[in-house]
Amino acid sequence: MNRTRQLTLTALFAALTAVLSQISFPIPFTPIVFTMGVMAVYLTAALLPKWNALLAQLVYLLLGAVGLPVFSGFNGGVGAILGPTGGYLIAYPVMAFLGAWMRELLGKTPLPRLPQYLIALFLTMIPCYLLGSLWYMQVGQVDWLTSLTATALPFIPMDALKVVVSSLLAMPVSIAVKKSGLLSEKV
Repeated sequence: MNRTRQLTLTALFAALTAVLSQISFPIPFTPIVFTMGVMAVYLTAALLPKWNALLAQLVYLLLGAVGLPVFSGFNGGVGAILGPTGGYLIAYPVMAFLGAWMRELLGKTPLPRLPQYLIALFLTMIPCYLLGSLWYMQVGQVDWLTSLTATALPFIPMDALKVVVSSLLAMPVSIAVKKSGLLSEKV
C-alpha cells in the first residue's frame, strides 16, 4: 500500500473515531459514558494494518489533546485524557494495535475470516478494561473492585455487542475497500 493511501486511511479512521465518539450518552450508575467511539476502534483494528491502526488512534488522541472537541460529548483537551476516565481513551491506540496485530496473526491460520475478527476484537476488550479501570482506580482514589464495578462490568455486554457488529461490518467493508485498491490483500 503506498504512503498516500496509508495516510488517507489513517486519517479516515481517526475521523471515524471522532464522529462515532459523539454518539454517546451518560449511564446513571457509572461515571463512564456509553460511546460508539469504541466501535470505531474495533473497526480500526479489523480493517487497518497494525501500525496504521495505532497511528489512527494516536492521531485521534492528539487531536483531542490539543483541544479539538473529538471526545464524547464534544469534549477535548488534556483534561479529558488526564481525568478519571482518561484511561479508556489512552487504551484506544493499544486496543487498535493489538487487535490489528492479532487479526494479522490469525489471518495466517485456517480459521475463517469472521472468527478471526471476533477473536481479535474480543481480545482488545482486555487492555480497554485493564487500562481504564486501573486509571480510574488511581485518579479516583478507589479500590479495584469499586473501579471494576463502576467502569467495566456494566459495559461488557454492550462492548461485546459492538465487537460482534464490528466484526460483521468488517467483512463486507474489507472486501469493498480491497476492491477499491485502498487496502492490500493482506488485510
